[in-house]
Amino acid sequence: MKLISFISCEDVRRELDNKVSLLGVFEGLIVQPDAFAKGPAIIRVATHLRFQIEEGDQIPDEASVVITLNGDLLARADSLVVVGDREVPVTYASTMMMLPIARPGTVAFAYRFRAEGKDVWTPPPFAFTVQFPPQPPSISGS
Repeated sequence: MKLISFISCEDVRRELDNKVSLLGVFEGLIVQPDAFAKGPAIIRVATHLRFQIEEGDQIPDEASVVITLNGDLLARADSLVVVGDREVPVTYASTMMMLPIARPGTVAFAYRFRAEGKDVWTPPPFAFTVQFPPQPPSISGS
C-alpha cells in the first residue's frame, strides 16, 4: 500500500454532497493556551488518512490507531475499513477524539491495518508537537 496523505485536525466531516471538510488543520505544532487551567489541557483531534492499494496487496478490513504523548498511551481506537474499489484511493478518517494533554511533547499516531486478523500494512507513525506557553510570573505582595 502507498501512503497518499495524512492530515490531523480538530474535526473531519463528510458533507451531504460527498465533500470532506477538514476543520482546524494542525501544521506540526500546537500551542495550548489554556495549559494553566486545573487538570490536563484537552485537545480535539481527528485524522484523515488516504492510501492506495497496490497490485498484490490484501484489502484491509479493519484498522487500529494508538495515540501516545512522549511514548505514554493517550488513546486507542479500532474500527472497520470499507474499500469499495481497489483502484480508487482509500480514505480512512477517524472521528474526533478528546485527548488529555498534561505536559508538552510529541503526540504520535501509530496505525495498523489488518485483513482477516493479520497485519497487512503499518504506515510510518505521524506526529505533531504540543507546546505550552511560558507560565506567567507569579504576583506576590510585599
